[in-house]
Amino acid sequence: VLIRSTSSEPFRAFISNYQGGNNSWFTLRSSFRDGRWNRRGWEVLVCKDGKDTWRMGIYI
Repeated sequence: VLIRSTSSEPFRAFISNYQGGNNSWFTLRSSFRDGRWNRRGWEVLVCKDGKDTWRMGIYI
């Protein structure tokens, strides 16, 4: 999974850990290097704004 932020405001994301890995929140930058998760199988991707007033999730 590769995601990045194009926003000028702080933007955070996590990928669930159903298939292993770390499910902590990470601040995304404009580079894909900071928003890379290696997973096999399905997971949940959730993003939120820096103030945590907006969230969106999707199964991947």
